[in-house]
Amino acid sequence: MTLASDPADRTPNRRPGRSGVLTPVVWMWLVSCAVCIVGGAVVGLYGARLFPVAPPAAAVPGIARPTPPDAVPTTPVAAAPAPAPPAAAETAALASRIDRLEADHRAVTAAAAAALATASLSQASETGRPFVAELNTVARIVPDSGDLTALRPLAERGVPTREVLVAEFPEMARQASFAAKTPAEGAGLLTRLNHALSALFTLRQTNRLTGSDPDAILARAERKVNDGDLDGAIREIQSLPSNGPAAAKVWVDRARSRADLQRQIAAIRLKVLRNLAAVDREAGL
Repeated sequence: MTLASDPADRTPNRRPGRSGVLTPVVWMWLVSCAVCIVGGAVVGLYGARLFPVAPPAAAVPGIARPTPPDAVPTTPVAAAPAPAPPAAAETAALASRIDRLEADHRAVTAAAAAALATASLSQASETGRPFVAELNTVARIVPDSGDLTALRPLAERGVPTREVLVAEFPEMARQASFAAKTPAEGAGLLTRLNHALSALFTLRQTNRLTGSDPDAILARAERKVNDGDLDGAIREIQSLPSNGPAAAKVWVDRARSRADLQRQIAAIRLKVLRNLAAVDREAGL
């Protein structure tokens, strides 16, 4: 018995991979590629005219523009207006004020220098040595001071200090006491003999401050010397009787030069300090 063959068996055998290449899917892919190529060419040639770039939008008041994440915020700095040229009157007033300040500064500097030079003069005069250099310095700075002329002789030879005068006083007082007790003219022989013997051992009372006898006068004078009152000590010594003042003349002259020096330097210092204070007030310091 012969069996009928299946139609599928009569279909020619097809090898894998030998089917038709240009399938519909392939055609669709080829068409898409062609469209992309043509579109890219058109955009490259006519894109600038077909798709113009719009300029940045103007800032609208009250609406903050977005800040890019990587941007650093900056604060706008307003340009400073150019300063207006000062008026002629203001310029003249400013120049006058500057001149006045410079003049005040020079006056204060000169007054301060005079005060320092005077203080140096005072210190030098306390050493007992000549102080001509310090006196010349003050004379250059304070040329109109008349007290400087009287100081020059003292500056050239130096003036004994108060400490030296205090140390010299006891010996001077011993001699002055002896001279003040000289017997009057016509005194007896015994009186003159006692007086001559007192020169070998003179006992002077130094703690009795009252009375008009030589010991009381010299005790008061010594107290004033120790207190720095040279003028008062000189007045006491000048009141000694008989030959007392003559015996104390050398010491008195030295003490008077010290007293004169202190008085004149004090006057110069007072004048210089008053001038410095006046200059400070005028300068508003």
